Amino acid sequence: MATLMEMERETPAKAPASMGLMLESATPNGYRLRYRSGAGICGTGETIYQFEVLHSLSSVTCGVRLPAYVKELVRAETGREHLPAGGRFWEAMCEEALSNYLFRNDRLPDDDTLRVVDLTPDLLRWVNAVIEALS
Repeated sequence: MATLMEMERETPAKAPASMGLMLESATPNGYRLRYRSGAGICGTGETIYQFEVLHSLSSVTCGVRLPAYVKELVRAETGREHLPAGGRFWEAMCEEALSNYLFRNDRLPDDDTLRVVDLTPDLLRWVNAVIEALS
């Protein structure tokens, strides 16, 4: 899987802008996540990112809901209004949250939807590592 830093170096010409890049990652316990970059859906007070989760022989669409207040928590914790990689930063953070959930629980979230309700220590470590790597 390409890292966030490698994604920053990708040229947009590799895929039509309307399609976005198809990204894939895997958890140590066998879940694979697929996501089309740029496919977040903005709603009232939150953005929803849809991931295809593959495990064994099944494939399920799983949503990750990222409330605006969690984005504000990240900005406050980092002291940055603008984060590296723009919208891709939030996509990757949701991917990390879903990956952590699948690894720790070894099951899909209830109703195939994960809501990021707080900036957990794991996510904060990830945020700080990404910002340091891209700064």
